[in-house]
Amino acid sequence: MPFMGQVTCDDFFSGQAAALAGGTTMHIDFASDGSLAAGFKTYQARASKSCMDYGFHMIVTSWNDNVASDMEMLVKDQGKAANAFLKLLSTLIYACFWQYEHKFS
Repeated sequence: MPFMGQVTCDDFFSGQAAALAGGTTMHIDFASDGSLAAGFKTYQARASKSCMDYGFHMIVTSWNDNVASDMEMLVKDQGKAANAFLKLLSTLIYACFWQYEHKFS
């Protein structure tokens, strides 16, 4: 997997298989390949070998009309999955705080 001029020996499958063996159940990768749209498509193709849940953290290095257009397209086309993940995350955070508060009361 390439990142910042370096390339790891793992791909989505081998890295995720190792992570699963250690108990990790979700992988969020930093995705960049020029534009946001190109990065998403490139990393979506790489993730075809995935063996666990995954998401992409899209890298925005500057702001212009192309970035805004790509972001709008990604939110409209891929937003349901992102929204579902954020809802799950907020539910887990709430559950953790609820348990913490009730443990000491």
